[in-house]
Amino acid sequence: MRKEIAATEVSLPRYERLIDTARRLFERYHWLSSPGMQALHENLLGIVATGDAVLDEYEKVESIRQARPRPWARSAAAMRSCSSRFACPTATASMPMWGR
Repeated sequence: MRKEIAATEVSLPRYERLIDTARRLFERYHWLSSPGMQALHENLLGIVATGDAVLDEYEKVESIRQARPRPWARSAAAMRSCSSRFACPTATASMPMWGR
């Protein structure tokens, strides 16, 4: 677990492993929640909470990333449709490449 925490790689599988490892520690070593182990217990809870937060943010970013091209594609299609209706060759010639 220490190696996972110290690693500089940022990836979805890494954070999933961190969360899974910390949760398994709680399951295997029930005494981690005893009063004498409170500091370690809180650190492990922090690892799980931070990992969950990172995964949530990752999912949000991915959904935004996947949704982003759609409005541009619709706009480009509308521009093509509009220019073909009016059959104006100069309109498509002056249109940016992403709109063609």
